[in-house]
Amino acid sequence: MPQSTRIHETHIMQDDLLPFIFRTDRPGLNPVISNWHENIELLCFTEGSGIIHCGENDYSVTAKDIAVINPNILHRIEGQLLYHCLIVDRSFCEQNGIPVLSIFFRELINDDRLFELFLRIADEISTAKSDLREVSSVPTVRALVLSLLSELCRFHIVPNYSEKRSTASSERVKAIMIYIRTHFSEEITLDAIAEHIGVSKYHLSREFRRFTGTTIFYTLTAIRCREARHMLAGGATVSEAASACGFENLSYFSRTFKKHTGKLPSAYIKKTS
Repeated sequence: MPQSTRIHETHIMQDDLLPFIFRTDRPGLNPVISNWHENIELLCFTEGSGIIHCGENDYSVTAKDIAVINPNILHRIEGQLLYHCLIVDRSFCEQNGIPVLSIFFRELINDDRLFELFLRIADEISTAKSDLREVSSVPTVRALVLSLLSELCRFHIVPNYSEKRSTASSERVKAIMIYIRTHFSEEITLDAIAEHIGVSKYHLSREFRRFTGTTIFYTLTAIRCREARHMLAGGATVSEAASACGFENLSYFSRTFKKHTGKLPSAYIKKTS
């Protein structure tokens, strides 16, 4: 199943006592759109090999590697991989004395102790059925996550963190993504984006591909398809979703939508009784 498109993620934590998002995932068949967020994200790779892109850095990853996605860093994953993903709410870190916006962790780590700790967290959470509160002990999960973060702080902080934060180039790429996310329903040209950002369209295109691995218009189309899918699931007709998301031709919309989601638009239409 193709990976869902994400740009700037706003994480909604379902439980104040367990302010974490945990999932096991694989990269999709389609190119994954780069995204960023304010919370720290930890990836524990258990099978396969691939590449993780963090800002301007590319890392080859394989089983037993751990990747740290520092806050506000553009990132994406590609390859034949299976991995656990743990996203920790920033407030949990700060309440426990870990100022994640003021420190920078190594982005790729191979540490047996950290790997085993991550697997313990995965085992604890996997005992839950439908509600994370059904984990045998909420304090145990909190303590394990805090231990993981403490290990990172003790052994894997990068000195001179201020030099490792987002560059002007990555901020321009974020600005492009925000622009197309805001105007996806309109006709968008490369000239209009370049004027908005304030650099030439040729430089803009090269810079965008360097950071994201895709073109600006691939990203625009992926966003349009994602929004159309949400509209269809919410009760919109195919023509309504296509028109609202910037597609003027229904046939082109159907072909493009299937290419990005794996299904025709009709498969996502909300069923009514």
